[in-house]
Amino acid sequence: SLPNKVFEYWFSNVPQAVSPFPEMEKFVKSLETGWVVKPDVRSVMDFVTNLSDQEISIKRRNHKKFSGKFSWQNEEKILLEMYRKD
Repeated sequence: SLPNKVFEYWFSNVPQAVSPFPEMEKFVKSLETGWVVKPDVRSVMDFVTNLSDQEISIKRRNHKKFSGKFSWQNEEKILLEMYRKD
């Protein structure tokens, strides 16, 4: 499962740098809305030093393509369908 912080950044349209935990990595890679960075000082420093405005813009554009995916309007349908199955 994903931590709430992932969705807080998502709904704020902020590209994310996440640790390489399977679910978080899958989330940002599949939607191309963030980066996976090892949680050590050298990796984070290299990432921040080499990050460009263009890369950030690309991630934000990708986010716009999927912005409605996790809205309550979509999630409500999924939740109601789950209740109907029982």
